[in-house]
Amino acid sequence: MAPASLVGSHAILVVEDHKDLRELIVLFVHSRGYEVVQAANGADAIQKAVTTDPTFILLDIRLPDINGVEVARRILALRPDIPIVGWTAEYVSKSYLHNLLQAGFVDCLQKPTSLSEVLKLLEKYAPKSQD
Repeated sequence: MAPASLVGSHAILVVEDHKDLRELIVLFVHSRGYEVVQAANGADAIQKAVTTDPTFILLDIRLPDINGVEVARRILALRPDIPIVGWTAEYVSKSYLHNLLQAGFVDCLQKPTSLSEVLKLLEKYAPKSQD
């Protein structure tokens, strides 16, 4: 995977504090032809969202330092053009999803989720051009 300074226009930022799960998603996304940047906490996610210019962010809602909703608000204040999908182990009720959408998320996945669901969101929010 490319260093952050060399990330191209289809970089995906994966934010997940559980290392094994993060690495699984990173490998999957990378295998689909995307450059991947990863972060294990909210502060790192905010910094990488600004410095690596990702096309799409998959953001865990429960992070050890900053709640994912607050992370999304801070990122969107600086980069309102980046689609952010929440990722949570919590039950995603209509009101929960509504609150995430109000905070600026474009969608939410409930853990555990299939890799095909992740791929659907990648294709929707970070489509690769046909060269």
